[in-house]
Amino acid sequence: IQARQVRALLPKGGGILLVQGPIDSTSATRRQDGLVSGLRDSGIEIGSALRGDWTARSAESAVMSWLEPRSRPARRC
Repeated sequence: IQARQVRALLPKGGGILLVQGPIDSTSATRRQDGLVSGLRDSGIEIGSALRGDWTARSAESAVMSWLEPRSRPARRC
């Protein structure tokens, strides 16, 4: 489902930020595997992947940390 949604939003390809569930969660692993498989040959890349714990608060915290300039690697031109 996630891959179909992303493909619909980015029909020409692009990059996404993925917020995943806990590292030890089988469900999180399966969701990521399904997303990666569903995005194959779409021109859409997972630019970064962050960890959360299935709550909006953890997702917000992960994204806010990612948005801090010092927490992201410098982009290469």
